[in-house]
Amino acid sequence: IKNPFEAQFLHEFGGRIPGKLFIDRGDEGRYAFALHVDFFNPEGMKLQGAKTSSGIISMACLNLPLDIRYKPENLYLAGIIPGPSQPSLKNLNHYI
Repeated sequence: IKNPFEAQFLHEFGGRIPGKLFIDRGDEGRYAFALHVDFFNPEGMKLQGAKTSSGIISMACLNLPLDIRYKPENLYLAGIIPGPSQPSLKNLNHYI
């Protein structure tokens, strides 16, 4: 599937009228977003490996065409996860 709106999940996603929330939206603006969490080493890559790590929480609008969907100017920076290390999964849920 190249387009998320072809996926069965979005066709079956609930709404006032089943199967119509994202697919048959008429003149209304109904937007779907993808949530991304990614960590990086702010000090750059080193031979010894990463010593510190920071993270970002970003969102991409799935309604945009694929060729511009993930360009930096079209991403929404929803949050920054400070270092010096990655939080545990339990702690990460508090950021999201």
